[in-house]
Amino acid sequence: GAALTANSGTWSPEPTELTYQWYRSGVAIPGASGPTYTLTASDASTTITVKVTGARDGYVTTEQTSAGVVLAKFFTATPTPTITGTLRSGYTLTANTGTWSPKPATITYRWYRSGVAITNAIHGAYTLTAADRGQTITVKVTGLRSGYASVATLSAGKYVPKVFTTASIPRITGTAKAGYTLTAQHRGWSPKPAFSYRWYRDSVAIPGAYSSTYTLTSKDKGKKITVQITARLSGYLTVVKTSAAKTVAR
Repeated sequence: GAALTANSGTWSPEPTELTYQWYRSGVAIPGASGPTYTLTASDASTTITVKVTGARDGYVTTEQTSAGVVLAKFFTATPTPTITGTLRSGYTLTANTGTWSPKPATITYRWYRSGVAITNAIHGAYTLTAADRGQTITVKVTGLRSGYASVATLSAGKYVPKVFTTASIPRITGTAKAGYTLTAQHRGWSPKPAFSYRWYRDSVAIPGAYSSTYTLTSKDKGKKITVQITARLSGYLTVVKTSAAKTVAR
């Protein structure tokens, strides 16, 4: 899967045409006639060379063959690692390597924060810190085995949400009697999110009660009313908070 490139060097005078042919242990590789060659499973444990031919009107066509590149064996399966765990400061993420074939003798790990290596984060697990908020975490897994080419695979990124610096519990204002309107108050959030609402009667969701206000009905008499707010802001952890209960007069 990796590409090799033929560096033709400096010719004098410069050829008007350079052609290429790649060889696997001395045998021409069919179709491998460009300046680059992408290795396949067939190249494991072989020696790769490239022959460059220079041509120019009035000059003898000349061939030059490179020194050989001796290849190790290849892993036949090198899965992309995945990351599992809760994306919050203080929680631990785990690198899942998948099933390699053959099995590496050693697997090493390196964790990254938005593309920058995290100091001392070289194990199969990593505990998130406050510095990771608002950053994308990845892990690179490298498989090592004697006689095999080492392979490094990089996971997809996991974004760690920021957190609100202040997030107050909502409170209910208004007269707790049937026919009156209650209002959900939620001052003191920073930065300011968008809010959604859900009203409850004795801990059971009230059908259709999704606004910042709720008008009490006869069904609410003697019941405890609460409101749950959900705060959302792009890049931030979604937060859900529930008010203290307000008992409606009978």
